[in-house]
Amino acid sequence: MNLYQIIVGSYGTERDEAIQLVEYDADKQVFRKKAYIDGVSSPSFLAFEPNKQILYAVSEEDIGEIICYKMDINIRECIRTETGGSGPCYVHVDSDTDFLFITNYGSGNITVHPLDDAGMVSQLSENISLGDESNISHPHMVYPLGRNDLYFVTDLGQDLLFVFQLDRVDQKLTKKNIFHFKKGTGPRHIAMNISSNIIYVANEFSSTVSVYRYVHQTNKLQFLQDILTVPNLEQKEGNFCADIHISPFGEFLYVSNRGRNTIVSYKILESGLLQRWSEASTVGKWPRNFSVSADGKYLFIANEHSDSINVIQVNNDGNLTTLPVHYSMTSPTCILMHEKRI
Repeated sequence: MNLYQIIVGSYGTERDEAIQLVEYDADKQVFRKKAYIDGVSSPSFLAFEPNKQILYAVSEEDIGEIICYKMDINIRECIRTETGGSGPCYVHVDSDTDFLFITNYGSGNITVHPLDDAGMVSQLSENISLGDESNISHPHMVYPLGRNDLYFVTDLGQDLLFVFQLDRVDQKLTKKNIFHFKKGTGPRHIAMNISSNIIYVANEFSSTVSVYRYVHQTNKLQFLQDILTVPNLEQKEGNFCADIHISPFGEFLYVSNRGRNTIVSYKILESGLLQRWSEASTVGKWPRNFSVSADGKYLFIANEHSDSINVIQVNNDGNLTTLPVHYSMTSPTCILMHEKRI
């Protein structure tokens, strides 16, 4: 059997089944709902800690919350607490350090929450505002660099990329560097090849991917490439990049286009530079987020504005094919792969 499980977050209300555990049967091309969570409003982004089997969900409301769920035979809520800001849109759990990182998009700050031995969130240990009265900050992602407890933070409001270092003892962040993007670029999400120190930044407003090499010795970025996510400049109008991922075997990079409603793929060359490779329709509208199966065969796409989850198949040659299958769910915004293929 070719079965894949995904966990889906959404902009559903407390009355909706706003988080769902869904199974995809690739042989029969059908979805099956396995479980759901209600009682939470706008759980727009999720993170999962596999060792402790804890699911973390941010509630993207004016008073942001982080909720912890234990993924047993029955899913149960364990604890919820405020994120220290408004409109939280991203959560990252770091199993190596036992810390949780949250970007509060609305209030323009990032918060750090230590985790106890059971993986439960404790009171925040750090709260950093990224903007000021004259600069509106909208942080969107925290991404680990894979060494030295360093983390990227994208700020699409100020067109900035921050580098912070975590002190595990003091439980605080130190700002190591700031990188400026051209005004109106909107750096949103990041994917990184840890072995080559190449990072790929999906820019929401310019419909581009920026390619850099990160130099650890100096904490600086070396610019390598900017490449469009649309065929030409004329097609940028009304398009907004969202999510970005590297294929499991490091051969391809995928980016979602909201507005154009496609996933575009690039061949990753030996130099780390990108070559445009393939593009496929997401069928649904506004692909805010997607996830790649562990075997690299499928992309599962959260189409926020069409209330649907759709599937794209990755062929042996790397080309993308949209499959005639979908799953209905109110305003899906985040997809996590839950387990390996059976």
